[in-house]
Amino acid sequence: DEFSFLPDPSRYVMSHYPDVDYMQLLPKPISLADFESHVKCWPDFFTYHLKLLSHHQGLLKTTNGEVTVYIGFRSEDHNKVKFAHNFKMADNGTKWRGLKLDRFVRQSRKKDAVKFVTFPPEKGNFLLDIFVGVEGE
Repeated sequence: DEFSFLPDPSRYVMSHYPDVDYMQLLPKPISLADFESHVKCWPDFFTYHLKLLSHHQGLLKTTNGEVTVYIGFRSEDHNKVKFAHNFKMADNGTKWRGLKLDRFVRQSRKKDAVKFVTFPPEKGNFLLDIFVGVEGE
């Protein structure tokens, strides 16, 4: 795993929080509260050169019943990088009134970004997991 060998500290702290602040290897260590509230970006996020374009905090509130999340990628990877998602309730339920919650997410792409629009069917806490891969992997 190339990500774990001599990682960039500013990237590593997006998925791993050490017990001791100085082990973050950052000029200004982040707090545990900041780490916990940030979107978790796992190694594949950096392997595929992705960027958070819209939200850096993991807890999002809807506006007019929707939340839109943008993730950027290199334009030359447009035909290679593939995205999938899993939308579920905070209690891990994946259905609402017999319907799969994934139907409440629209995914679209443009030259260098993917857009996820979620419109939860009711008030409550939901989790949107976004996955990335490359064609053929």
